[in-house]
Amino acid sequence: MHVIRKVRTPGNRMVRHLERGKVGNRLCANCKSQLGGVPVLIPSRLNTLSKTKKIVTRAYGSYLCGDCTKEKMNEKAFNL
Repeated sequence: MHVIRKVRTPGNRMVRHLERGKVGNRLCANCKSQLGGVPVLIPSRLNTLSKTKKIVTRAYGSYLCGDCTKEKMNEKAFNL
């Protein structure tokens, strides 16, 4: 969420400065814990990064945490 603040300049003018809101950490879809290895950036800064820096390169990377990924893989293996 953006916030507009009024700021007085040295020339004694009142101007508005747009301040960006804070960005929350990305969360695991299953257990809601914070995901490691994923940068916490505003979307415009995130778009400038390469794909390898935005995601974790494993199955369900940047969607599930490591523990939930292990559980999901075990469930799939035993349900075959």
